[in-house]
Amino acid sequence: MREIDNISHDGAAKHENCSPSQNIAATLAVFEDIANRVATGLTSYERVVLTADHGSSRLAVLAREKGLDETLQWSEEPRDWRYAVAPPNAERPPELEPSYNAENNVTYWVVRGYNRLPKKGGKLSVHGGATLEERLVPIIVFSKAKSDRAPKLPDKQKTVEQLVEKADFDI
Repeated sequence: MREIDNISHDGAAKHENCSPSQNIAATLAVFEDIANRVATGLTSYERVVLTADHGSSRLAVLAREKGLDETLQWSEEPRDWRYAVAPPNAERPPELEPSYNAENNVTYWVVRGYNRLPKKGGKLSVHGGATLEERLVPIIVFSKAKSDRAPKLPDKQKTVEQLVEKADFDI
């Protein structure tokens, strides 16, 4: 399911500038669908595992739009806007942090926050480098309850959506 990532990048209504409250309401509606899929899965399986590839990158998009990010100085071609192989015998700049990969015996330097390395070609990535939402991968394990009855799914007719906006609240 890509809906949450799509809402983060494009807004609740694709290609429209939606308010944060509309985007949050749309995201919560996706969670309702996820809960229904988990409940359905538990009717056939003992356990359902819910994972995510990364958290919402909306903060990276907002940082880019508000000019809170920058392109860092880098003399070599990076692997990505977010990381590069650490040059031998070089001193690591404070804007980058080390990440060692034992499989291939390589140390990478990963950009801290929403800044990026200069990379030629391709579409500019606005995902964060070593940011909280890129580090945490949510995993939830659902197991069947010791019950003889099927889980009750919410009635769509009774669902109420309420959007509250305050001028002093800014994501």
